[in-house]
Amino acid sequence: RGQNLEITILSTWGDRHYVGLAGIEIFDQYGNLLTLHDPYTQIEASPSSVNELEGYGSDPRTVDKLMDGVNDTCDDLHVWLAPFTSG
Repeated sequence: RGQNLEITILSTWGDRHYVGLAGIEIFDQYGNLLTLHDPYTQIEASPSSVNELEGYGSDPRTVDKLMDGVNDTCDDLHVWLAPFTSG
């Protein structure tokens, strides 16, 4: 059983400066959708969000949104956005 899952994003869909995702679904060996007890402490990203940039600080597009169960959306309250640097 895995305890850590690492995802490396190698490119974006055209934006040279930002990467975003609406959600991630993880399933167990029986095909059941896994849920996290506390996404705020169980998910990390580097950089974590656009809130690390100067001029930001309260942007709702944080990494915990990847596991909030709302994946088919463009709503800023349910997506993750972070600065992207290639390489």
